[in-house]
Amino acid sequence: MHPPLAIWLMTLVRIAFGTTTVVSRSVSAVAAVVAIFFFYKLASRLFSRWTALFSSLALGTAQNFIWYSHHAQLDVPMFACIMATVYFAVRTFEENKSKYAIVAGLLFACALLSKAVQGLYLIPFLFSLPYIYKGHKQYVHLVIILCVALIIALPWYVFMFTLHPEIGREYAALVGSIKDGTYAGTSGNALSNRWWFYLNQSIINFPVIILGLVTISSLIRKWMRRDTIYSRMSLVTSSWFCAMLIFLSSFATRMPHFYLFLLLPTSLLIAFFIEEFLQLPVKRQRVGIAVLLLFIAVGWSGSELVRRGVREHVIPDLHSIYLFLAILFISLMILSWFLFKQFHLSSTVIVLFTLSCFYISVDYYRWEMRERGTYFDGATETAGILLHTPEIHSLIAYQDGSAHESYLPQLNYYTNGWLLGWDSSKTGMTKTWAELDSLMRINQIYTPDASVIYVSWDAFYSPKPEERELLTRINNGLNARYEKSIHTKKYQLYWQPVKN
Repeated sequence: MHPPLAIWLMTLVRIAFGTTTVVSRSVSAVAAVVAIFFFYKLASRLFSRWTALFSSLALGTAQNFIWYSHHAQLDVPMFACIMATVYFAVRTFEENKSKYAIVAGLLFACALLSKAVQGLYLIPFLFSLPYIYKGHKQYVHLVIILCVALIIALPWYVFMFTLHPEIGREYAALVGSIKDGTYAGTSGNALSNRWWFYLNQSIINFPVIILGLVTISSLIRKWMRRDTIYSRMSLVTSSWFCAMLIFLSSFATRMPHFYLFLLLPTSLLIAFFIEEFLQLPVKRQRVGIAVLLLFIAVGWSGSELVRRGVREHVIPDLHSIYLFLAILFISLMILSWFLFKQFHLSSTVIVLFTLSCFYISVDYYRWEMRERGTYFDGATETAGILLHTPEIHSLIAYQDGSAHESYLPQLNYYTNGWLLGWDSSKTGMTKTWAELDSLMRINQIYTPDASVIYVSWDAFYSPKPEERELLTRINNGLNARYEKSIHTKKYQLYWQPVKN
């Protein structure tokens, strides 16, 4: 269903560096660095140096951005292309040069060829650029960007819809399931039915967005005049953020995954908040309120794992976390006082610096804790076994949620199944545990050359009793159908089907 650009990049790096999970993920990691680079370049053109730095740090430490930058999925490569498109589009309108419009069109085409049609959320922002940068040739630049993107990206969509007409129906069904709340990825997301889910995610990912409470009045005054590029850009950015927030919230399925569509408008919006905050007159009362709000927001963001643990009745050892935060807070206060006295920096700069250091440290600590439990999924080991077993030509991977990359590097590499294949003589597909269980109940299970069951539980995300029963049931079913098997905590691999 998805276009091939990001998959081709993964294939190239696997050819060059091997078939490990780390290699597959390197495409997303590099794409994340590219995205931050172009955001910093863009922010440097629109804002002060401090604002460009702090807003880039905010994007680089956003939880969902970090998470998907660590996984071999298509979202972050698409976001990097979107971010580069915005940078060159802005340069096009600022400098009135068509060559940048061609580059922006090429990059927008890459975004559209990274993940099916999802890059279209950038269209409203592109259409607003002639309004922001008023001039008689501005619409020509917009036409060039869109035409170049369509000329490059459209042939793939036409080819796929011609070759596989059912893709349109499948995509419509997918969107319908997200709209009515039946999307497969919803399971386990306790907040998916809350209307304020994406607003909460905005605070969790970007605690500094809370500065909007003390800067919105100055921005509104500039919106009312709309006499500068800055005021029109801030108005468009705010409108884009609110429109995307309402649009995503209108779907019954609400997941952290979908918050990635808000990364760019939120990053731009907080850049405006930071810029306004740095320009506010220094008053102890205002700075005190801002500091209090920021620490509350950072605390709320950093407490996500604790709150999830309370909801899921899994409470990790919190004593080390409290000790770490206390030492970190005291150390940063001492460092901030030293910088203030020695370099005579603005108090607002010191506040943002301190909060950035605090949030980056908390983020690092949190993701270090998660990495220990969830990043070792057995897929690399499974791939090694399968690639060196020549009699295996077909495989089904069963997983307990949606079919994401954590379970599929081996399919990524040598099959023409879920992700573009490498060896056309080998095929693979993915199914859920529930699908396997249903097929077993009616004795209609298809037995390929090999089957693998992946388990995503760890020390933090513990299974429910019914999930354990389901895993036991499907393992017993596959065990009766294969002669050979390997059982580990993260996967159970079966091959050599029993001959009837």
